Amino acid sequence: MSSDMLLQQLNRIDGKGYGAYKDLIGEYIFPEFILSCDYVQGDAYAPPSSFTLKLSAEKTQYPSHWYSAKCRRTALADYLNRRFYTYINSSNFGNKLKGSGWGGSKGGDISIMKCSQAVLERTSVMVHESAELEVRLTIGLPAQGRTILGNVARNILLEKVPQIVQNVLLMPSLDEDEVLQHLLCVEDQEFLRESIIKDDLIAFIADDSILPRKSGDSDLPMTQNVVPFQSPESMRYEYELPNKGTITGMGIRNGINVIVGGGFHGKSTILNSIEFGIYNKVLGDGREFVVTNPFSVKIRSEDGRYVEGVNISPFINNLPLGKDTTYFRTEDASGSTSQAANLIEAIEIGATSILIDEDTSATNMLMRDKRMQMLVEKENEPITPLVFKIKQLRDEFSLSSVLVMGGSSDYLSVADSVIQMNNFIPLDATARAKQIIDNYPDTFDNEGGNCFGQITERYPKSIRTGNKNKVVHKNLVNMGNVELNLYGLEQLSEKGQTRSVICALEYLSKNLDPSLTVRENIQAIDTRIETEGMDFITYRKQGVNSRPRFIEIAQALNRYRLFRVR
Repeated sequence: MSSDMLLQQLNRIDGKGYGAYKDLIGEYIFPEFILSCDYVQGDAYAPPSSFTLKLSAEKTQYPSHWYSAKCRRTALADYLNRRFYTYINSSNFGNKLKGSGWGGSKGGDISIMKCSQAVLERTSVMVHESAELEVRLTIGLPAQGRTILGNVARNILLEKVPQIVQNVLLMPSLDEDEVLQHLLCVEDQEFLRESIIKDDLIAFIADDSILPRKSGDSDLPMTQNVVPFQSPESMRYEYELPNKGTITGMGIRNGINVIVGGGFHGKSTILNSIEFGIYNKVLGDGREFVVTNPFSVKIRSEDGRYVEGVNISPFINNLPLGKDTTYFRTEDASGSTSQAANLIEAIEIGATSILIDEDTSATNMLMRDKRMQMLVEKENEPITPLVFKIKQLRDEFSLSSVLVMGGSSDYLSVADSVIQMNNFIPLDATARAKQIIDNYPDTFDNEGGNCFGQITERYPKSIRTGNKNKVVHKNLVNMGNVELNLYGLEQLSEKGQTRSVICALEYLSKNLDPSLTVRENIQAIDTRIETEGMDFITYRKQGVNSRPRFIEIAQALNRYRLFRVR
């Protein structure tokens, strides 16, 4: 249908009941684009209606090198998403009609998904291999009470939407150099991440990076009183990037790495930057060239989390009353049992390195000194702390680690490298730490045994999800009457990833293969996302999803209280 047909439809339904908006469902051909009405909300108070803009390569006229590789297509889509969001919010297109009471004016707002600092695959804007551009937005179709405001709808769909296309998406409106710099920055980050993996690094932090964030609830860079990152010479690596050229920075090698330093000297800040180095970032973030092996997982304690059938016996055994820890299940884990389960689950799903901050850890899972060993004999202590197992994890499972430690020296004796943060500047303290250990040897007895213990692959039995699942925010989901707490998933970057995680759980509830392990079931989903996109796990086309790692899907599944394993 043509845009003229859309005009006729809007004229026809003007003044009718809100349900007549459903007559708009279908595609309308404009001179520069196709507008598809995919879903119409039930009334003016319901979540807004879904629309899709489709533009052919002939209409956008983007240069072919902008979409020649997948990472460039993802970066281009990310750039356009941010541009679209900024435009509609600065032009008041995102404002709702102001009316009071049931009979007041409602709707009229245009919106698109808000991006975090990470450059992710999203369903809100997609640049396909054919160079077709697909933009998914929502529009609150306007009404007075439950009566359609046809004149306002005409203004939105026939004037505002074409204006957005002209001023945001078409080639003449774009700053070619700005777009290209965005694409090349993302491409360099991809190249750098692949390079550090080849060099057996967990992470790389480029010199002059800006690591501190604006505030505790903001991912934007701090702009005042910031000390740019400078690598110690003994840990400095140099890379030649395809676009930016030569960069230098600190490489953190595979193995056991301990970050020490006084309070407020930047220990947790550097670990936080490493956590989010699994993602590419936007130009200007300050951490663009802080890159991390994508199989790195942050591990913390989570009092009260659900644990289902995990073999935590390498860390916790011989519990009072004979509770089995080779198939440990609880509705209310303690700090130590939750952290033990988190670590075992990370190994099970395929983590290559773990990231731990003592501030968010259970102390008894990290260490046990000689005096405590003398006071509480081993036969009366079910917990074997990580300090006695971390070398076994490195040697038997090739699991590397980065640990922030400020209050205990126990990990210095097992560390392959020690980084000391001093006024936000890292120093290589490895040799000095080893000298201190030689002068003041450990007095505690190693309780770790001869080997780490068994990692038991789990096979799923069932997962039940409801029909009314709501993502409250990035780390909290209401799964019907069951609350899914995801605060322990510290590497989630934005709410769209959480939506995709929940879609994956809903998909699993209908397509679980009990003959495959938990890991194999989730990797099968990730493989289909890679080849088919995220639409296959959603019940209808939506522009509200961004791609998570399969690791976060597994972490959410493990915390879901209606998940069972055999």
